[in-house]
Amino acid sequence: MALAAVVLDLLATLPRGIQPPSVRTQVPVEWSRLFAPPVVALLYGARLGVGPLTILPTWLWWGAFLLGAWLGPLHGMAVGMSFAVARAVSTLGVGMWVRERAAERMGRLRAWEHRTAYALLLLAAAGALSAT
Repeated sequence: MALAAVVLDLLATLPRGIQPPSVRTQVPVEWSRLFAPPVVALLYGARLGVGPLTILPTWLWWGAFLLGAWLGPLHGMAVGMSFAVARAVSTLGVGMWVRERAAERMGRLRAWEHRTAYALLLLAAAGALSAT
């Protein structure tokens, strides 16, 4: 399953590659103009709190989700928690790092994006294979 996710991720980089299911958009800014702050907070939380409903440029989530579900509820919970922790740490880390000189730093991040993604996919695939 992990190997299939890696292959799908490689295919997704092609011009007409198969993209993983996700909304591919940020939360709507209009919500903050249309609704009261508590309603906006609830809507943003609901939208951002569900992993697959956010911007996910990788098939790895879906491979991990299926593998966790196949291995049982505790493994499924571990996959979900791993996703949540990784998403929170990466979001906070990048946000703190980018605070100053954002354009310059984001350019460097973009340059490393594919290499880092493939390295993480290989590590995840190795971990998944060793767990079975």
